[in-house]
Amino acid sequence: DCPNLTTVVLNQIEPPHLQGIPFENCPRLNAIYVPDNSVEMYKSPTVGYSTNYFSEYADIIKPLSQKP
Repeated sequence: DCPNLTTVVLNQIEPPHLQGIPFENCPRLNAIYVPDNSVEMYKSPTVGYSTNYFSEYADIIKPLSQKP
């Protein structure tokens, strides 16, 4: 529950393994910035054999180079 969260910055190359859907109760979240070379990996529904829950937010995943 993070109703005021608007931006997340992740510096990990691979998406972290999380349970459930991260940020599901964060209605104001409008950007998740990740390393430029990792954008497609974060948008993918699976990474290796693991489910990637960040793919639920594919439309707001952006490269760090675009962070204002």
